[in-house]
Amino acid sequence: MAGTNRAGPRRSRFLLPLWRRRSALTTRRRNKRDPPRPARPPPLGATATPAGAEGSRTAGFGGDGGHGPRNISDRMGLLTHLYRTFEKSKFAGFCQKLAEGAQAGDPLCCHIFNKAGEVLARHVVAVLPKIDRSLFLGELGLPIVCVGSVWNSWERMQAGFIRVLAQAREETPGHVFSRFSLLKLKRSSALGGARLGARNIGQALPLDYAGNVDVFYTHVF
Repeated sequence: MAGTNRAGPRRSRFLLPLWRRRSALTTRRRNKRDPPRPARPPPLGATATPAGAEGSRTAGFGGDGGHGPRNISDRMGLLTHLYRTFEKSKFAGFCQKLAEGAQAGDPLCCHIFNKAGEVLARHVVAVLPKIDRSLFLGELGLPIVCVGSVWNSWERMQAGFIRVLAQAREETPGHVFSRFSLLKLKRSSALGGARLGARNIGQALPLDYAGNVDVFYTHVF
């Protein structure tokens, strides 16, 4: 028994360094298969412009708390803001500057809002073939619910929006699409969910549809 007890500790002292050697060998093999990733390179096209520098053709994203590049000199410089460090608040602040430029009559800013109107209209065009015919025949024409602060710049997007819908109308069979109205919700969308839930259990939930929205624009082709 005594000899067995003495052999146990010797065996433990021998196996411990062996286990450590095997662990180190496994780690080295793993590092060869999966080498450590290199440090991230700086964002493409992003340059830092000293405060007060003149003649720099850059556009800045403010409100980032001092983190990340603040100036963009080319298209590639936008990539990091669109993907890696995307923040909706940055673009909202940038759009506010664009709106101020469009209000002042800047040609580039006006062009951007015109293209934005076209893009928004294409969302409507995409679902036109699936819209029930009855929605075109109401007093307001096709009702389009508008959500988001971008619609505060409707006057700047109006031309592009109407142009795309007018082209789509020509391709609509029967020209049933003769007018549309833009609406803003005055009530929470949860109200509609409550009505659908009531209908699902066989109950009627009366709603004042006209009082739930604010019609801010109507167009007749």
